[in-house]
Amino acid sequence: MQILAMARLHVHAGAAELAGPHVHGHPIWELHYFMHGTGAFRQRGVDQPISEGSCFLSAPAEAHDILPGPPISLPQRGAPGVAAAAGSRRQKRLGFYYARFRIEEGEEALLQALHRQGFGQGGVVLEPHHSFAFEEILYKYHTGSPALLKASAHLLHAFLYSLSAPRGLSASRAPSPVRHAQRLMESQLDRPFSLDRLSAAVGWERSYLVRRFKKATGFTPLVYFQRLKVERAAFLLRATNMDLDELAESLGFCDRFRFSKVFCKYAGVPPVRYRKSRNQKPIPP
Repeated sequence: MQILAMARLHVHAGAAELAGPHVHGHPIWELHYFMHGTGAFRQRGVDQPISEGSCFLSAPAEAHDILPGPPISLPQRGAPGVAAAAGSRRQKRLGFYYARFRIEEGEEALLQALHRQGFGQGGVVLEPHHSFAFEEILYKYHTGSPALLKASAHLLHAFLYSLSAPRGLSASRAPSPVRHAQRLMESQLDRPFSLDRLSAAVGWERSYLVRRFKKATGFTPLVYFQRLKVERAAFLLRATNMDLDELAESLGFCDRFRFSKVFCKYAGVPPVRYRKSRNQKPIPP
């Protein structure tokens, strides 16, 4: 597998960064993962609604287009009103990752299987933590290091394999109390983590909730919640001018030092360095 182009874009309707209707020849595929905003993903002449977490896979010779639009009546994940500045930006702009890549012999079966499983037939909605994988692949792809460029292709290949597993396709496969716990955490990113509050809300004993949650998602509730906070923090660092004190408070941290420690644990770099490294203009498609 070879990545030909990859970027994270935040665009308005009609933005120059959007390629418009386009199609790629064999053996080139394209993957889109939407972080926020609404609109439609047009594939084979059919408009599929975009919501937070939507993921679409376009096969060779398959025409596709992105149509940013105003908010639509779809179930939305995430915590509304985490910060007023971020909220207004999220409504006005569509944020997404895209990766255009060439596959090699032996990889066709994986992509065709994903296409059949729904990624190319209307798309699927993934959990928010998947943006971590895209962010890591994007970072390695743009370092300019031949070794890390190769690593980015391997990471994308591994990511696609992870999506082919049942757990990667839809959170609806998880037990209902686990889904309820996920939604609660996603709506309470401005509060500290409380396992007692979470277990009481879903009606499971603490240790049982931890076991079932980890089995369904691959993470303990605390790690899942912290990763959600870091993912939201990464967006705010990229899209707003909030200082670290404001950002820490909006995400329920006691102070900027605790926030920086958690962010560095999952993102690999301090928030200030992350903001500087991500404020570069992305390569257009």
